[in-house]
Order: sequence, then C-alpha cells, then structure tokens
Amino acid sequence: MFVIMSWTVAALSCLDSVRSWLANIETPGGIIKLMHRKGTSARFAPALDHPALEFLKAATLHATATIRSVQSTTHEMTALVSLTKDWRNAEVTGTSQMGFPTITTIVSQRTGRPRTFLTTCGLKRSIMKPMRRLSVLLSLCLALSAISLAQNKTYIALGDSVGWGYQPGSTSRGNGDKGYVKPYADWLATQQGGTRPTVINLSIPGESTGSFFDTSEIGGFLNSNYPILFRQSQSFTFRSKAAAERNAGRTITHVTVALGANDLLDLQDDSFFALPHSQQTAIVDATLFSAEGRLVSILNLVRQECPTALVKIPGYYNPYGAFPSSPENLIGQYAIPRLNAVLITLAKHFRATFVPVYTDFLGQELALTWIGEDDIHPRNPGYTLYAQKIIGSKLLLGVGPRR
Repeated sequence: MFVIMSWTVAALSCLDSVRSWLANIETPGGIIKLMHRKGTSARFAPALDHPALEFLKAATLHATATIRSVQSTTHEMTALVSLTKDWRNAEVTGTSQMGFPTITTIVSQRTGRPRTFLTTCGLKRSIMKPMRRLSVLLSLCLALSAISLAQNKTYIALGDSVGWGYQPGSTSRGNGDKGYVKPYADWLATQQGGTRPTVINLSIPGESTGSFFDTSEIGGFLNSNYPILFRQSQSFTFRSKAAAERNAGRTITHVTVALGANDLLDLQDDSFFALPHSQQTAIVDATLFSAEGRLVSILNLVRQECPTALVKIPGYYNPYGAFPSSPENLIGQYAIPRLNAVLITLAKHFRATFVPVYTDFLGQELALTWIGEDDIHPRNPGYTLYAQKIIGSKLLLGVGPRR
C-alpha cells in the first residue's frame, strides 16, 4: 500500500503540473487553450506533453477534446479544443505534423459529436514506449487511490422504522442494508468509482426522538448493529460508531436522520380520538414543540461527530390519506405537514438537506404503503421513491446551527 500511495503522490504531483500548464479550462462544451513553449519545462518537453494531456483528460475532465484549430512553429504549438463526451460508434480520421503529435479525430456516427486525441507518431519508438508505460502507471495509481479513498468512506443511517426499512412480517434480525439505505448506498458507489461506502444503519423500528437517548424501544432487537443483551441507546451507539470509524481511518461522508413520526403515532389511542379536534391539534402542537427540542440535540450531536458529512433528513407522508374520512387521516393532515415544517427549519439551521415526500405519496397511499393491510410502512416502491428523492434532493441554505 505504501508503494501505491507513493506512486499516487507522484501521479498527483504530475497532474498538478499538467493543470498549471493548461489555461482557460471551462466546463464540458467550453473551450480550452493549450500552449507549450519548447524548453519551458523539462517534465513537459514535446515527448511528454501528449500522454500527460491524454491522461489528464481521462482522469480529471471526464470529457474529450476536439481540435478546432492548430498553429505550430518550431517553438510553439497552440490549439483550441472543445470538450465533448459522446464518442461511441465512431469513425476515425487523422493528420500529423513533423515534430508534433498526430491529431486524430473520432466522430460519433450516432450524434455527430467529435473526439480528438493526441498521439506521437513523429517521435522515436524508444521514447514513446516508456511514455506509454508512465501514462498507464499513472492511471493505475490514481485508480487504486480512488478505490482506496472510496473504501475509507462511511454512510451512517439514524432513525426509526422508515430509516430501518421495515415492512410487515419482516421480523428477522439484520444490519439494515435495505429500505432506502441500500439503493442510496448503491448510488453512492456510482459516484465513488464503483465502491460502496461502509454502511452502518443504526435505525430502530419504533424509535422516537425521546427513545433515541435511552433503550426503551424494543425494536432494537431487530438491528444486528446492537448486541441483543445490554444494548446502548442509539445516541450512545452513534457516538461510539463514529469514533470507531475515525480511529479506523474512515470518514463519515453521509448521514440520514429519520425521526419524529413516532412521537405523533404514540399519541393515537382511543382516548386521543375521543377528544374534540381542537384538543387533538393542541396536543399535536405541544408534542411537536417537545420533539423539536430533542431533534435539535440530535442534530447537534450529528454535527459534532460528523462536521463535514452530507446530512439528509427524509420527511414523512400521511398513509391515512387512503381513507379520507378516517379520524387518523383528519389528524394526519394536520400533524404530518407540521412535523415536516419542523424538519425543514432544522435542516436549514444544521446545513442539512430536507427530503420531501409528502406530496409524492398523496393519492398513491395504497400503492406505496401497506395501509391497505393496516400497516403504515412503505412498500418496496415507497422505499424506492424515498431513495430517489434522497439522491435528488438539494441543500437548503440556512443561517447555521442552533445552539
């Protein structure tokens, strides 16, 4: 590993030199101006310019270059290139100049978009062979480095049964790599060279903002990230796991926090529904006020342990919308949007991202949840929707953490 990292440092150093050699880099579809003066740098004399440039395009720009115009003299070559991405199903044409690389253009038959890369047919084979080896070695070192970095990333899920991925009849003990956690982690792998982050799902079915700090919720028996005997609270375990990840050299890059709904569900009993609606709403408001204070403590803890992590806070849906006249729906229509409003406010304050799902479930309750079988949890399509919304959600800028 030391050898790999040493080569990686050398590769990154080389890459920095190439970056400093390029001017006017813009986003794909923009223009780059490439200029090299003979003798300016021994590292990038003409023999090394072109593999390094190709390596740069492949490793960092994720785009390809099309030569628009070339002017060359004995001491200088200037090229204007446009960046494109699509070069599959291509035809190849090329031109060459004495002492300068071959300019080979590949035009996509499907889109008509061109790709141009630089080769060095005018140079001696004895020079080109070690250059090709160097380019391949640099590519390999950066690829290995990217894999190593991806393996050092961790995603922690905190929450309740929705964060756990619970579905009725699913009573087997496991690590919680399911629900929206699994597809979200799978997507993170596509952003990290195909390597999934370490996934730690500490969510507990039935967890409320209050039981997050104690062990009163028995749903912890389902989660194998906790011991069966002498389980600690989700808050204590989160601190412990976060410290262990840091000590192992891993960075917690992503956190999801799904809490608050059970504070409202715990209100629902015969005595609650026997109350006038105005009293029900007053109890909901008082409950949300208390829950908000505990959520502040929870998110403070998350930011203390994971100051740089991307934190996402999934919102909640009203499963009772499938039965419009039911007493559960009447209070749900009042309570769930207010819970989501609390989560939106806290997300802004803690540099987190709120993930809205309420309107997505409206009218789709029977398809996306088990409410038709008298269970409020999402079906697989419901969890898939959650994952898609988590992946696509954007940061809401706020005024900073509450104290």
